[in-house]
Amino acid sequence: MISQVEAQRSKQLQDDPESLWKRVTTVASDAQDLAVLKDDQYSHIAAGLVLFLLPEPQKALAECHKHLTPGGTLTASCWPHSEWQDLMKLLGKVCPDKPPYSVPEAWSTIESVRGELEEASFTDIYADQKEIAVEYQDPRQVCDWFMTNIPYFVRNTADLGAEKKQEVHDAMLHELTEKNGQGSGRMVGACIVATGKKGNTRTTEVE
Repeated sequence: MISQVEAQRSKQLQDDPESLWKRVTTVASDAQDLAVLKDDQYSHIAAGLVLFLLPEPQKALAECHKHLTPGGTLTASCWPHSEWQDLMKLLGKVCPDKPPYSVPEAWSTIESVRGELEEASFTDIYADQKEIAVEYQDPRQVCDWFMTNIPYFVRNTADLGAEKKQEVHDAMLHELTEKNGQGSGRMVGACIVATGKKGNTRTTEVE
Protein backbone atom coordinates (compact mmCIF):
# COMPACT_ATOMS: atom_id res chain seq x y z
CA MET A 1 0.00 0.00 0.00
CA ILE A 2 2.87 2.35 0.77
CA SER A 3 4.47 1.65 -2.61
CA GLN A 4 1.16 2.42 -4.31
CA VAL A 5 0.91 5.76 -2.50
CA GLU A 6 4.49 6.64 -3.42
CA ALA A 7 3.88 5.70 -7.07
CA GLN A 8 0.75 7.86 -7.15
CA ARG A 9 2.62 10.75 -5.51
CA SER A 10 5.36 10.54 -8.15
CA LYS A 11 2.82 10.48 -10.97
CA GLN A 12 0.85 13.43 -9.61
CA LEU A 13 3.96 15.55 -9.07
CA GLN A 14 5.12 14.87 -12.62
CA ASP A 15 1.80 16.25 -13.86
CA ASP A 16 1.74 19.15 -11.39
CA PRO A 17 4.85 19.96 -9.29
CA GLU A 18 2.70 22.17 -7.05
CA SER A 19 0.12 19.45 -6.37
CA LEU A 20 -0.89 18.86 -2.76
CA TRP A 21 0.73 15.46 -3.21
CA LYS A 22 4.07 17.12 -2.46
CA ARG A 23 2.90 17.29 1.16
CA VAL A 24 2.32 13.51 1.30
CA THR A 25 4.90 11.46 3.20
CA THR A 26 4.91 7.75 4.01
CA VAL A 27 6.31 5.79 6.94
CA ALA A 28 6.04 2.14 7.99
CA SER A 29 5.36 1.69 11.70
CA ASP A 30 3.62 -0.55 14.21
CA ALA A 31 0.00 0.58 14.48
CA GLN A 32 0.15 -0.28 18.19
CA ASP A 33 3.18 1.94 18.79
CA LEU A 34 3.27 5.11 16.68
CA ALA A 35 6.16 6.77 18.52
CA VAL A 36 7.54 7.84 15.14
CA LEU A 37 4.65 10.35 14.89
CA LYS A 38 4.07 13.52 16.87
CA ASP A 39 1.36 13.83 19.51
CA ASP A 40 -1.65 16.09 18.87
CA GLN A 41 -0.54 16.54 15.26
CA TYR A 42 -3.13 15.05 12.89
CA SER A 43 -6.63 16.30 12.14
CA HIS A 44 -7.76 12.97 10.62
CA ILE A 45 -6.67 9.34 10.95
CA ALA A 46 -8.09 6.57 8.75
CA ALA A 47 -7.73 2.99 9.94
CA GLY A 48 -9.29 1.03 7.12
CA LEU A 49 -9.80 -2.69 7.78
CA VAL A 50 -6.87 -2.93 10.17
CA LEU A 51 -7.80 -2.53 13.86
CA PHE A 52 -9.79 -5.76 14.13
CA LEU A 53 -6.79 -7.71 12.77
CA LEU A 54 -4.34 -6.48 15.42
CA PRO A 55 -3.39 -8.44 18.55
CA GLU A 56 -4.31 -5.48 20.79
CA PRO A 57 -6.67 -3.07 19.02
CA GLN A 58 -7.04 -0.86 22.11
CA LYS A 59 -3.33 -0.05 21.96
CA ALA A 60 -3.75 1.14 18.39
CA LEU A 61 -6.85 3.15 19.28
CA ALA A 62 -4.95 4.79 22.15
CA GLU A 63 -2.16 5.70 19.71
CA CYS A 64 -4.67 7.20 17.28
CA HIS A 65 -6.26 9.21 20.09
CA LYS A 66 -2.87 10.47 21.26
CA HIS A 67 -1.74 11.65 17.83
CA LEU A 68 -4.98 13.39 16.81
CA THR A 69 -5.39 17.10 17.38
CA PRO A 70 -8.12 18.04 19.89
CA GLY A 71 -11.36 17.70 17.93
CA GLY A 72 -9.61 15.48 15.35
CA THR A 73 -11.45 12.58 13.75
CA LEU A 74 -10.72 8.87 13.53
CA THR A 75 -12.41 6.74 10.89
CA ALA A 76 -12.16 2.97 11.30
CA SER A 77 -13.69 0.04 9.46
CA CYS A 78 -13.91 -3.74 9.76
CA TRP A 79 -15.49 -6.79 8.15
CA PRO A 80 -17.96 -8.38 10.63
CA HIS A 81 -18.73 -11.14 8.11
CA SER A 82 -18.45 -11.81 4.39
CA GLU A 83 -18.33 -14.58 1.83
CA TRP A 84 -14.62 -13.98 1.24
CA GLN A 85 -13.98 -14.47 4.95
CA ASP A 86 -15.81 -17.79 4.65
CA LEU A 87 -13.21 -18.75 2.05
CA MET A 88 -10.44 -17.84 4.49
CA LYS A 89 -11.92 -20.20 7.09
CA LEU A 90 -11.32 -23.13 4.75
CA LEU A 91 -7.60 -23.11 5.55
CA GLY A 92 -8.40 -24.23 9.09
CA LYS A 93 -10.62 -27.03 7.76
CA VAL A 94 -7.96 -28.35 5.39
CA CYS A 95 -5.16 -27.80 7.92
CA PRO A 96 -6.61 -28.17 11.45
CA ASP A 97 -3.24 -27.32 12.99
CA LYS A 98 -3.37 -23.80 11.55
CA PRO A 99 -4.90 -20.91 13.54
CA PRO A 100 -8.53 -20.52 12.50
CA TYR A 101 -9.63 -17.28 10.92
CA SER A 102 -12.23 -15.41 12.93
CA VAL A 103 -13.41 -11.88 13.60
CA PRO A 104 -13.01 -10.80 17.24
CA GLU A 105 -16.37 -10.45 18.96
CA ALA A 106 -15.56 -6.82 19.81
CA TRP A 107 -15.52 -6.01 16.08
CA SER A 108 -18.52 -8.02 14.98
CA THR A 109 -21.44 -5.63 15.56
CA ILE A 110 -22.18 -1.92 15.32
CA GLU A 111 -22.71 -1.78 19.07
CA SER A 112 -19.45 -3.54 19.93
CA VAL A 113 -17.42 -1.38 17.55
CA ARG A 114 -18.93 1.71 19.10
CA GLY A 115 -17.96 0.31 22.49
CA GLU A 116 -14.34 -0.09 21.39
CA LEU A 117 -14.13 3.58 20.41
CA GLU A 118 -15.83 4.66 23.63
CA GLU A 119 -13.33 2.63 25.68
CA ALA A 120 -10.53 4.51 23.90
CA SER A 121 -12.08 7.86 24.99
CA PHE A 122 -13.46 8.89 21.60
CA THR A 123 -16.59 11.02 21.58
CA ASP A 124 -19.33 11.89 19.05
CA ILE A 125 -19.16 8.32 17.81
CA TYR A 126 -21.08 7.27 14.72
CA ALA A 127 -21.18 3.68 13.43
CA ASP A 128 -23.11 2.02 10.65
CA GLN A 129 -23.05 -1.18 8.63
CA LYS A 130 -23.30 -1.41 4.85
CA GLU A 131 -23.42 -4.30 2.41
CA ILE A 132 -20.38 -4.64 0.21
CA ALA A 133 -20.13 -6.68 -2.99
CA VAL A 134 -16.99 -7.92 -4.73
CA GLU A 135 -17.47 -9.00 -8.33
CA TYR A 136 -15.03 -11.24 -10.15
CA GLN A 137 -14.62 -12.76 -13.61
CA ASP A 138 -12.72 -15.96 -12.87
CA PRO A 139 -13.03 -17.90 -9.59
CA ARG A 140 -9.62 -19.50 -10.11
CA GLN A 141 -7.96 -16.08 -10.20
CA VAL A 142 -9.73 -15.17 -6.95
CA CYS A 143 -8.23 -18.23 -5.25
CA ASP A 144 -4.79 -17.52 -6.73
CA TRP A 145 -4.94 -13.97 -5.37
CA PHE A 146 -6.02 -15.13 -1.91
CA MET A 147 -3.13 -17.57 -1.68
CA THR A 148 -0.49 -15.02 -2.66
CA ASN A 149 -1.78 -11.68 -1.32
CA ILE A 150 -3.91 -12.15 1.80
CA PRO A 151 -1.52 -11.92 4.81
CA TYR A 152 -3.42 -14.59 6.75
CA PHE A 153 -2.90 -17.07 3.91
CA VAL A 154 0.66 -16.06 3.08
CA ARG A 155 1.73 -16.31 6.71
CA ASN A 156 0.00 -19.61 7.48
CA THR A 157 0.76 -21.47 4.26
CA ALA A 158 4.47 -20.58 4.08
CA ASP A 159 5.50 -23.94 5.56
CA LEU A 160 3.09 -26.03 3.48
CA GLY A 161 4.21 -28.12 0.55
CA ALA A 162 2.88 -27.58 -2.95
CA GLU A 163 0.41 -30.45 -2.62
CA LYS A 164 -1.17 -29.10 0.56
CA LYS A 165 -1.33 -25.57 -0.83
CA GLN A 166 -3.13 -26.94 -3.86
CA GLU A 167 -5.60 -28.68 -1.56
CA VAL A 168 -6.39 -25.37 0.14
CA HIS A 169 -6.72 -23.67 -3.25
CA ASP A 170 -9.05 -26.43 -4.51
CA ALA A 171 -11.24 -26.17 -1.40
CA MET A 172 -11.75 -22.45 -2.00
CA LEU A 173 -12.39 -22.99 -5.70
CA HIS A 174 -14.99 -25.65 -4.92
CA GLU A 175 -16.72 -23.30 -2.47
CA LEU A 176 -16.87 -20.48 -5.00
CA THR A 177 -18.07 -22.57 -7.93
CA GLU A 178 -20.68 -24.32 -5.80
CA LYS A 179 -22.21 -20.93 -4.98
CA ASN A 180 -21.70 -19.01 -8.21
CA GLY A 181 -20.79 -21.43 -10.98
CA GLN A 182 -17.66 -21.69 -13.09
CA GLY A 183 -17.68 -18.18 -14.56
CA SER A 184 -18.04 -14.69 -13.18
CA GLY A 185 -19.63 -14.21 -9.81
CA ARG A 186 -20.27 -11.95 -6.87
CA MET A 187 -19.28 -12.24 -3.22
CA VAL A 188 -21.19 -10.24 -0.65
CA GLY A 189 -20.30 -9.12 2.83
CA ALA A 190 -20.80 -6.39 5.37
CA CYS A 191 -18.55 -3.53 6.39
CA ILE A 192 -18.88 -1.55 9.61
CA VAL A 193 -17.59 2.02 9.39
CA ALA A 194 -17.22 4.09 12.53
CA THR A 195 -16.02 7.60 13.29
CA GLY A 196 -15.12 9.26 16.55
CA LYS A 197 -13.59 12.52 17.73
CA LYS A 198 -10.86 13.32 20.19
CA GLY A 199 -12.35 15.49 22.89
CA ASN A 200 -11.15 19.05 23.20
CA THR A 201 -9.08 18.32 26.30
CA ARG A 202 -6.22 20.79 25.85
CA THR A 203 -5.78 23.01 28.93
CA THR A 204 -4.36 26.50 29.23
CA GLU A 205 -2.51 27.73 32.30
CA VAL A 206 -3.11 31.33 33.30
CA GLU A 207 -0.60 33.09 35.55
